[in-house]
Amino acid sequence: MVSKNKNEWVIHIWGKKRDKLELNSVEKFHIDMLKMFQEQHSKFDKVLVNIALDNIDDMKLFDFLKKNVGNVINNKNVEFKYCQNDPLLCECVTFKPYVFDRIGEDVNIFYSHFKGYRSFFVSRRESFPMRVVDLSEMFWSYMMYSYSMNFEDVQEKFNEGKCVYCWFVLKGAKELDYYKTYQDTLQKENPEFADMIEDDLGKHSPGSFIWYNMKDIGESLKNKPLVRDVTMEFLKNGSVRNVCSLCTHFCELYLLQFLKEDECYSVNDFNDAFIKIQKNLYLSLYPSKKIGKELLDEFNKYLIENELI
Repeated sequence: MVSKNKNEWVIHIWGKKRDKLELNSVEKFHIDMLKMFQEQHSKFDKVLVNIALDNIDDMKLFDFLKKNVGNVINNKNVEFKYCQNDPLLCECVTFKPYVFDRIGEDVNIFYSHFKGYRSFFVSRRESFPMRVVDLSEMFWSYMMYSYSMNFEDVQEKFNEGKCVYCWFVLKGAKELDYYKTYQDTLQKENPEFADMIEDDLGKHSPGSFIWYNMKDIGESLKNKPLVRDVTMEFLKNGSVRNVCSLCTHFCELYLLQFLKEDECYSVNDFNDAFIKIQKNLYLSLYPSKKIGKELLDEFNKYLIENELI
């Protein structure tokens, strides 16, 4: 049985300011990933690409990215939008209006983004070898594309009553500082959140490549209207107040916390391995050979063929 819901793909891209009109390494990698999974593109009823421009008036960059990304998307119904980038809001500028605000609609939405820019800042703050950081970041993204594009499995799980389908759901990770920071901030904003959270902020999809059954999520949250009242101002203020940005984890943590355990489906269970390397994620993911190891051979083949290793 196949879900009758429409299936849409929402993609966030940072239109990073640049001196030369050419693709950077992150964009090249994700365009390669789009090529790799082209067979799946036509299964979506629509693909929406939102480009957050550092300079909202830079239409040359918008047109350049639109052309390069559009050339590899195998779908006749593609729409490109643009908006002003906000360093505090990050990918929320796409996720909030084009995914979160559509809760209740009769549609399944797969959300992804051109992941990888953040590693630059992490590598400056930590003494990680930049080459290892890049490989870990690419492998992380490669895993999320691979697990998320199992289209038939997504449909099957949604037909079974799942609201969310993602490559990883973390459980019992209260020792991770950002969970407590996130929860404390929510409850300071409104104590009612404490009664609505299902499992003490124990679910997390790192990297935020997630499928959402928007109609069923709306049904699940119909008695929790407060959950949907998040504003951009609240997210930005929370990002300023806390070391842990609310925006950084809005797409990964927030919505999952208000859904029941049996409404969320994890495509793979990396809990123990992920928790062990969490402190050094950007350094350890690819070399560890513990997470997503069944994908390593194909990923290494990609690296070699593209002279990236």
